[in-house]
Formats: sequence, structure tokens, C-alpha cells
Amino acid sequence: MYSKEAASAKRREFWTKLGQFMQPVPSADGFKVNWINYKTGVKGVRFKLDAIDKKAWCGIAVDHKDPDINSLLLEQLKELRRMLESETGKEWIFNDTGDNKYGIPLPGYYQVLEGVKVMNENDWPELISFFKQNLIDLDEFWSTANYAFEIFKS
Repeated sequence: MYSKEAASAKRREFWTKLGQFMQPVPSADGFKVNWINYKTGVKGVRFKLDAIDKKAWCGIAVDHKDPDINSLLLEQLKELRRMLESETGKEWIFNDTGDNKYGIPLPGYYQVLEGVKVMNENDWPELISFFKQNLIDLDEFWSTANYAFEIFKS
């Protein structure tokens, strides 16, 4: 069992390592990108990654402060499901209500990896591989899909 400070340091170490691992990977458009804090250019739409308990998830989430805009963003994202799944070659879990059985906190599309712990360094290669592939997939999708959100860009 880790103390609160040790657990926080271990999680920070993992996210730092993931960021370092992803740093040389260019975006689908060939640009340098901060993969851990990916900027979509649309307020209220972001890439979300997390690992808690014995699972990890990576996805594209909608969390605008204005409920009406949030609803519009989510509807627009729902319309792009076929494109997302076609470009990534896999099915995505859609969550439109917030928390679900995976503990995913925001509406959007996600991939989930079960049975891994960020606190276990032996799981880090699997976690990094999971996050890397899904971030690259989401970036490839967003490279095209972001144009459907032009009206929301600030």
C-alpha cells in the first residue's frame, strides 16, 4: 500500500514517462503535439485518458460548461461515430450520460483496458501501448473530424 504522497508520485512518474514516450510521435498532420494535454481547438472537446483501480481508458470527451453547447457538441460527435470507427478500425464505447459501468466521468467515445494498474510498473508497457495506439487513432480521426466543429472553434 502506498502513502497518498507516494501514490501521487507514482502516478506522476507514469504520466511523465508516457509523455516522454509520445513526444517524438508527430500528429497526423505532421506537427509536434502534447499528447497528454492534447488541444482539439474546440472548447469543451478534449482527449481524455486516465487509469484508476484496475482499468484505463482513452477517448474523446465533451465537457462544455454551457449545457446547451455541451448537448450540441455531443450530438455532433455522435454523428461522427461511423467515421471514427472506420478510421480507427475498431468499435468505440459511447457514453452520453457521464459515469457508466467503467467509471468514465465524461460523455464521449472511449476505449477501455481492464486488469491493469498504473501503480504496477509491470503494467506500464501495456498501458503505454494502449494509450499510444488510441491517442494516435483519435488524432487521425480528429485531423479530419475537427472541421465538423468549425462553428464551435474560438
